[in-house]
Amino acid sequence: AKMECETLQPQVTVDCARCVRLLNDALSASSGSGGIASSGGGAGSRPLPLELFGHLLSPQSADNQLLSHDAPVSVASTIDHTLLAPTATSSEVEALCGEAAAHGFAAVCVNGSHVAISRTTLHSLPKGERVKVAAVVGFPLGAMTSTSKAFETTEAVANGADEIDMVINIGALREKKYAYVLADIAAVVNAAKTGASQRGSAESIIVKVILECGLLTEEEQVFGCMLSVCGGAQYVKTSTGFIPSAGGAKVSQVRLMKHVVGNHALVKASGGVGTYSAAQEMLNNGASRIGTSKGLQIIAGSSAGGAATTTAQGSTY
Repeated sequence: AKMECETLQPQVTVDCARCVRLLNDALSASSGSGGIASSGGGAGSRPLPLELFGHLLSPQSADNQLLSHDAPVSVASTIDHTLLAPTATSSEVEALCGEAAAHGFAAVCVNGSHVAISRTTLHSLPKGERVKVAAVVGFPLGAMTSTSKAFETTEAVANGADEIDMVINIGALREKKYAYVLADIAAVVNAAKTGASQRGSAESIIVKVILECGLLTEEEQVFGCMLSVCGGAQYVKTSTGFIPSAGGAKVSQVRLMKHVVGNHALVKASGGVGTYSAAQEMLNNGASRIGTSKGLQIIAGSSAGGAATTTAQGSTY
């Protein structure tokens, strides 16, 4: 059924209310919890109230504030400056950190082996401590075990990661193995929480779940977003940028993701966002972060086109 909702342009051809009911039924059957499971994901988990997705159950009366904008923010402050190439060297990572600190980017996004050097470099630079270190986990395929992802997370946090960008188990999501996907996300979230506690960090570790939207139907994207929220993640993310057939981030994906997660999570657009106008369009349509290896190109474009400010969703994270 086509969902009638004035806040989505173009309209999506998926019935989000049906997705909520199906997910609830599937998780109830697998966990015996009687409702969408909490981040524990197993038998006896505390049910998560369906009201969490009330805006999807009654889309005609959806709260338009879910897609409203906060005060203008710097585009640069939303950028996750990214270097995930397998050929990346330590000196290139150090340069990445220098650029992020100089331009006030939100974070650097690196592979696990570069987390420690990123943190050390940033903390040695003026204003560098303001830049977060994001580590990818289960990257880029998401097909490893939950135990492997949790171990990767634990090690990344111990080495100084402030944020984790994990890849969802795409195959399990497509097979409708929702309890497995939920437990996979929760394993990373719980490892991040434990790691932060052991590190003595005053701030919680942000977890972003990469859906790889280009490989999913709209309905699968909805399920992926809901499972990410239920698993305790703070962000849903469009793409890895590493699978050519999946393509990059699309505005329609960002708008759908933001509509689904509402005020319960934020959206990161990544993959193929390489110009100021493209970044601004993503931010104006529901994204709060931009993942890109072209951060310098983006801010250079802003200088040519005017003030580098736009409106972004929920910039409190």
